[in-house]
Amino acid sequence: MEDLNYEYIPSISTINAILKRNNLIEHNEKRFNPKGKNYPSIKCERPNELHEVDLLGPRYLKGGIRFYLLNVIDIFSHRVGIEILQSKYDEIIAEALIRIWKRLGLPQYLQLDNQSPFRGSDRHPRSFGVVIKLCLSLNIQPVFIPLNEPWRNGCIEKFGHTYQRYFLRKYRFNGIEDLIYETQKFEFRHNHTYRYSTIHGKTPMKVMSEYKDSILTLPQNYRFDKDKGLSEGFIHIVRFIRSDRKLDIFGEKFILPKETVYEYVWCTIDVKEQKLRIFLDNEQIEEFDYKLPKCKRCT
Repeated sequence: MEDLNYEYIPSISTINAILKRNNLIEHNEKRFNPKGKNYPSIKCERPNELHEVDLLGPRYLKGGIRFYLLNVIDIFSHRVGIEILQSKYDEIIAEALIRIWKRLGLPQYLQLDNQSPFRGSDRHPRSFGVVIKLCLSLNIQPVFIPLNEPWRNGCIEKFGHTYQRYFLRKYRFNGIEDLIYETQKFEFRHNHTYRYSTIHGKTPMKVMSEYKDSILTLPQNYRFDKDKGLSEGFIHIVRFIRSDRKLDIFGEKFILPKETVYEYVWCTIDVKEQKLRIFLDNEQIEEFDYKLPKCKRCT
């Protein structure tokens, strides 16, 4: 497409999705199958214990207008928040999360994949990105799923497919403002009218109304200071350990004990203690010093 001088070229992930949708990808590589392994998931017993988030894009409107989708779902109630973004810079994503949390309330945990806009730069693995700093400033604990396992964010992945199939591909929009307006209406319809069998045929808003007195809300006038220092908080990372015993924490490698081979481990960065703690089947098996940069923007 570059050789043919196309002005607007979709991303590699978009091309990959189209090829998959048309059954044009063949996988010959044999990988270790982690099926049956214990996975350290978070159990939810009430709204806003766990939100899953996903960033999709770029997508294109007629005329080559590029945009991104930031989707968030509360796992217990299935209430969703959707934001249309025109870039995927971490500060833009942080601002979008703030808008969503003003509508949904604040979660205890935020589960994300390992895209750099969520975690920060590989060149400075211990200098947290803006999204992580936003979470810690609000006492939210970010949880990063294993590398190359998007199905661990299955609820938001499924919602993303629903949104694209029954909304994006079904309608035509007169520019980005029209898309944003119609998306807000779609979010409202979903939360107020869509019924899930997993919550006994209730709508997300019906579930939320039963717990409304215990929902922690974000004030409408809240403003995030990304330069404010952080003194405490927890960041969690789930990783599958292969035969080389290497644990990848945002591009930085640590060697783990033999007992972790072909197992999932739960890793916790304790910001206050500056420690990296490793858990296997809920038991701590290793600990590393994890000194953080002493700079205004990083700590």
